[in-house]
Amino acid sequence: MRILRRDASPQLRAPEGGRYLYVLADPRDGNVRWVGGATLPVTRVRKHCTPDARDWTGPPEKSAWIDALCPEGFQPVMILLAVASKRYVLTLEDALIDKLRAKGARLFNRGRWSNHVAAEAGIGPAGVSPDKSA
Repeated sequence: MRILRRDASPQLRAPEGGRYLYVLADPRDGNVRWVGGATLPVTRVRKHCTPDARDWTGPPEKSAWIDALCPEGFQPVMILLAVASKRYVLTLEDALIDKLRAKGARLFNRGRWSNHVAAEAGIGPAGVSPDKSA
């Protein structure tokens, strides 16, 4: 586990074909609020924290949480948990979301990563088309 410092090098990069598994924690209480993966974690945390640089619309609750931290002089704490192949990190991300939710964590992640991938591909479990209205 590695806590990403504010002065971390922007060149920190996962190996070719790899990703970091990370969580974003609230600096005020230490609670994990987001589980994600990134090849360039320093760039990713900056995108989370810069409204004009956000390249993914994501849940508005997550953006509101991050935006509320800034006036207080805080930013989310990014904790790097693992580095592995992209596929394995996605598996770990799903497992961690499930585990944290089972322990009562109030995550902003709306679903498991694999659900998002299936929806993008137009397939659900066992090849069933997902309900895109949900």
